[in-house]
Amino acid sequence: MGLSVAKLQLLPDEVVLRRASTAYLKARLKLVPGEAVVTQRRFVHVGQLRATAAAGVLGLLAGGRVDVDVALTTLARLDRSRHGRGQAWTLTTTAGEEYKLLGDLDDWRPAFEDALSRGGRRLVEQQAGSWDVVPA
Repeated sequence: MGLSVAKLQLLPDEVVLRRASTAYLKARLKLVPGEAVVTQRRFVHVGQLRATAAAGVLGLLAGGRVDVDVALTTLARLDRSRHGRGQAWTLTTTAGEEYKLLGDLDDWRPAFEDALSRGGRRLVEQQAGSWDVVPA
């Protein structure tokens, strides 16, 4: 699964620190499969165009577009959580917006730590499974 170059425009000096397939939980029952990227500037999730069966009706998830684009200067907190029996994590902005993604936060945390350190900030675990973004 590859990101569409037309959908994700990297700035000339932007560096991809982590890129992986993951799903974004847009609403309680709306899962958007796709790929996520952490750069030194932002976190982005690009949804994939995909047919899905829901309640016996064939639906189409909105995909192939940027669903989440969060500047790391607005990142306030990362939290480990669960979704059903699987692992999930939530990204919270300084404006209080929350984005829940499926997968293990431990896989993503090193990229966020690297990106934040480049901007003079760091992650500090305030309680088990919850990291706040603070000045370095």
